[in-house]
Amino acid sequence: MNWKQTHQRYAALREIEAELDRRLDGELPWRPEYATVFGDRRGLLLALNLQWNVASQAQLDDQFLDDAELADARRELAARHPGLLLALRQNERRFTGSSARFRAEPAWRHDVRRCAS
Repeated sequence: MNWKQTHQRYAALREIEAELDRRLDGELPWRPEYATVFGDRRGLLLALNLQWNVASQAQLDDQFLDDAELADARRELAARHPGLLLALRQNERRFTGSSARFRAEPAWRHDVRRCAS
């Protein structure tokens, strides 16, 4: 992926997450130009999953946070990404579909459950 493609990808992800937060319906936004960046809706869902995992790993480090701080950090992270979490939850079947590669429980599921509490 070159710089231009990387820039397009992150710009599209910011746009998509803003739309997810605005709508809060869990439906994946899709425009024809997203096909160039993500391939298809499943590719978009995987990119959103990766975005959530990176944010979770960066901000929810139990090595540096005690239990109370970690719980607070989870709630704050979920509050900053309500549309993203809803879309991941509602589209879980697409993510865990027929491909053996994705049959295992998605990594974000544990964080989503914790963040929702």
